Amino acid sequence: MDNLSLEGIVIRTIHYNESSEIVHLYTKHGNISVMAKGARKYKSHKLAFCQPLTKVKVIISNSSLPTLIDYSIVDNYDSIKEDLKKNLWCQYLLEIINKLPDKTYFEQIYHMLDSALDKIKDYDPMLIVLICQTKLLKAYGVEPNWNECSICQGKNIKFFSISSGGFICDKHNVSDKEDLKPYLDLKRMYYFNLYEDDLNKLSDVDLSKVFMTLTKYYEYHVEIKLHSLSTLII
Repeated sequence: MDNLSLEGIVIRTIHYNESSEIVHLYTKHGNISVMAKGARKYKSHKLAFCQPLTKVKVIISNSSLPTLIDYSIVDNYDSIKEDLKKNLWCQYLLEIINKLPDKTYFEQIYHMLDSALDKIKDYDPMLIVLICQTKLLKAYGVEPNWNECSICQGKNIKFFSISSGGFICDKHNVSDKEDLKPYLDLKRMYYFNLYEDDLNKLSDVDLSKVFMTLTKYYEYHVEIKLHSLSTLII
């Protein structure tokens, strides 16, 4: 079988036996695991390939568990790795992407991640990551109903209900109704075009409140456990 050539971003590595690593790459085709034989050996030339938050081009074998044949680094994201806050926010984003369902919007997510990492070099990482995390609700299959009442499809929205999965109109009295403001900000972030829109359009968003709101929504609807970044919320 012919070898495969791919571009991807390293999102996670796992030790495999005494000398090798299994490297998870996120690509236009989804999350692909690659065996890097001998990567843990002293002075291995494959060491740089095994660093999370690295964009690479690879040649791999065409097999059920592909083996790394050759690679080149496209971007080390050094400016991100050297900044503690940016690095931690990016690792948080990689964690969310790594836990995505197997069948999802691979190409769109890869382009979103690629664009996000480029923008994080120059902009607030919290803003960029929260935009991405909001958009990824669709990939997890739990995006809120942003445009009408989640119960009756009415238009006179008054509040938000996490348990109901979206906006609620004034006809209903659910027990967990919440203020609209942070969810309206989430809606703006969900529809924000990360490639074309000016990030200054979101300068009025209370990011700390949005983060707490989004965390609650993920905890209720998404069956994954995410590491807390509360120490970064200033």
